[in-house]
Amino acid sequence: MHAGKTSLAVGNGTEFAFALGIGRYLPVAKLVQVATDPADRPDEMDHEDGRLLWPWKQCDLLIIDDVDAGVTTATGAIQLVEPADLERAMTAGGASTPLAWLGERRSVWVLGDATQAGTWKTVIARLMRIDEGKIATVELQPPPVSAVGSVSSG
Repeated sequence: MHAGKTSLAVGNGTEFAFALGIGRYLPVAKLVQVATDPADRPDEMDHEDGRLLWPWKQCDLLIIDDVDAGVTTATGAIQLVEPADLERAMTAGGASTPLAWLGERRSVWVLGDATQAGTWKTVIARLMRIDEGKIATVELQPPPVSAVGSVSSG
């Protein structure tokens, strides 16, 4: 069910940009790729699909989407990424706090399933080398299901 998580995060990024802030949107898979690639040049402008993008490491706001995005298994079930999976991927190169630079900036992390929000908060705080108490969480609720075509008696 769609609750508007990505739309809200991107809207925040747009408003931030209108206030003259530099922001960037990245799916978590791209963040892992660029943050762990020794050949990546995080201070150079980036090109993607013909667009020129701000250097991801110089942004004042980084929006990280699909943090727990899953894969569809052979049975058709979706298996979500676990917090420990992200931590292993980010620290595979030997850095225990690969996102420490992000701890001094703003970031929005978009999860699809809030059931492990506490564990995600712990892992993200550890990767950014910040206190968990500095991370605020917002849980969106899906819109109520309307009774389409129902007849009211009264």
